[in-house]
Parts: sequence; C-alpha cells; structure tokens
Amino acid sequence: MIRTPLLILALTLPTSADALCLCLKCLSGGFRHFETVSESMSPTLPSGTCLTVSLRTQDSPLPEPGQILAFTDVQDGTDYVFRMAAGPGQTVQMQDGVPIIDGQPVPRRQIEDYLQPVDGLPACPSPAADGKTCPIPRFVETLPNGTSYEVIELSEASTADTTDLFTVPEGHIFVLGDNRDNAADSRFPPQTFGRGFVPVENIIGTFDEILSP
Repeated sequence: MIRTPLLILALTLPTSADALCLCLKCLSGGFRHFETVSESMSPTLPSGTCLTVSLRTQDSPLPEPGQILAFTDVQDGTDYVFRMAAGPGQTVQMQDGVPIIDGQPVPRRQIEDYLQPVDGLPACPSPAADGKTCPIPRFVETLPNGTSYEVIELSEASTADTTDLFTVPEGHIFVLGDNRDNAADSRFPPQTFGRGFVPVENIIGTFDEILSP
C-alpha cells in the first residue's frame, strides 16, 4: 500500500514548447524542443530547462530503461518528460525510496547535496547558509542495464516511497521522476493526477540535449 504522505506532493506540470529556446535542427524535422515547467525532473532537468527530443518513428526500437522520454498523456493530452524505469513485462516496486526492478533493488549511493533555489517547489525543508538555496539529499542510481543518473529526495518517508508491486502491461512503460518526492509519475494512477502506465504509442521521443536559452 502507498503510505500516508508526510509531504504534500506538488502537481507535476507538463512541458511546453518554448519559442525562446532556439533549436535550429528542429526546423529540419526529426527533433522537437520543450521547456520543463516543474521540478519533477530535477536535478537532471530543473524547471525552465530547454531541451530537445529526438522524435520517435514507427521503426524506432523501444527505448531503454534509464532514458528520458517525452510522451503525451492519455488522460489530458498534454506532454510530459520523465525517465523510463521499466518496459513491458517488467515489475517495479518502491521500498523505502529505492526502486526494485524485477525483484532486484536498484543500487544507489549518496553524493553531495543538491542545492535547490529557495523559490523552487515544493518549499525548501531548510535553507542553506547563503539563504538562497537549500540542500536536498542526492543519490546516483544504476539500473540493471548499467544506466546511471542522479535523483533527489526531500524526505525519507514521503508519498509513494513504498508501493505495491506494479507489473508493466504489454505495450506500456513505467516512468519515474528524478525528483522522487515531487513527481506525479507512474506510481500514481491517472485518477489521482498521476501518469499511470504510459502506452508506447504515446512516446514522442527520447531526450537529445539541453539547449541554451
């Protein structure tokens, strides 16, 4: 069962096309640019990050776990950016904040804290000495396929730190936000404003690069 939250989960906002993000290669097709408008993918893609996505075609292979994807939500029709954690037929469960993929805990190691601006959402748990940032515990996770990435956790006992076992249906994927306590991802069903399982056919493409605004 999902535990009672100790933090209020901030609503994960969609990405948006951003005219201020200059993407020359997008003009030739094959790429699309977005701007993140929430902190759900911090520290990798903080709010306001301009990025490009390599567009998926009918012949594109299924993305690999660990890749960052843009997709269209089946409920509200808007576009979101999250990290793929598992593919069709795999199992996913969260236990005390650690993803368990196909029965194996994902190895993680703690590194230096992530310094979040004090005006970020949700509010900083405790401001740093400079008064402009607050430290948030940061970890490096490594998936079974060897893909490593950074995640942050605002609390050790937050919403969906521990979940039931999910089995990803055929034709779907399971996504997670890198900001684990501030991401309405596949851990949450659509009726609670989460993403649920994402249909493969709704994947727009895979993360390509960060753009300079």
